[in-house]
Amino acid sequence: MTGMSSRLRAEEGLLATPVLFVVWAGLLVAIAVVDVGAYLVAAARAQGAADAVALATVSLEVEPAAAPPLQVARAVARRNRAEVESCSCRVGTGRVEVEVSVPVDGLFIPRVTGAQRVTASARAELAPAGPASRRHVPSPHPAPSGVVDVDGPR
Repeated sequence: MTGMSSRLRAEEGLLATPVLFVVWAGLLVAIAVVDVGAYLVAAARAQGAADAVALATVSLEVEPAAAPPLQVARAVARRNRAEVESCSCRVGTGRVEVEVSVPVDGLFIPRVTGAQRVTASARAELAPAGPASRRHVPSPHPAPSGVVDVDGPR
């Protein structure tokens, strides 16, 4: 019996190494998942901020503000926790192109790789006024029979 108990004592720490390896690998996978998720969230935030900045800046063509377009672009970006990297926003052109960046809040990968910001770009352009700009786009869901289109046929 002593032979069996001494053999069991010799194998007591044998399972610790694979368990530690599995825990370590699981931790690395968890960090990678969190970092990829943080990057995807930052990319979505950057695109939303770029769209908001472009729309706010091009709308100055319709309703002028006291501030210049670049200042308005920076203010809108700041409200979206973003920074304007570039802005082609001259008054009178009816067209705006912006690029903004937002920080990536990852655990490990952004700090090691240096990719701590995500950029996105957006473009907005005013449609020309007049009958050509009021084109009818057919609805994918036609009106039920008996319903009359108030605007008449197009």
